Amino acid sequence: MIKNEDYIWEITRKVLINSHISKVWDIISSERHLENFHPFCKKNQIKVWDNDSHADSIEYYNNRILYRNFYNWFEGKGFDLTISDLEGNDSLVFWRLSESDKNTLLSITIKPYIYNKGSKLKNFIPYFAFIRPKLANYLYSVLMGLKHYSETDQTVVRDQFGRHSWFS
Repeated sequence: MIKNEDYIWEITRKVLINSHISKVWDIISSERHLENFHPFCKKNQIKVWDNDSHADSIEYYNNRILYRNFYNWFEGKGFDLTISDLEGNDSLVFWRLSESDKNTLLSITIKPYIYNKGSKLKNFIPYFAFIRPKLANYLYSVLMGLKHYSETDQTVVRDQFGRHSWFS
């Protein structure tokens, strides 16, 4: 299994959601949850979803499929997962919830596999010039989708917060 220490950099984005933490948790911990709020998700297929094990896949609108394996589950607070392709490229993703008055602060952190292992010097420019901005845009869309769905109960539509060259 890959380790946190294997990665050089991470990117974190946060959103304040005007919904109670229990509602947001119910949304993100339910089966096929991405289909409700993820603006690039065509299908969120479940492999296993029970108290002890969670794994699924996400099929994006551009037909790319990635596989998610949840390895830490913190009831009511978040989870950690790997997201992988069939070539063994694994990124780490961490979702965290915290309460702020009657609102919820959600953060998502990604430690991507690409340009994020080995030499900092060799990877610095490609990561910060290309990968990080693309991931920031991706996280913005996902977080805005969850905020929208949590606050309005309306399912997010394709590319609702803008297109993404990797997933649209």
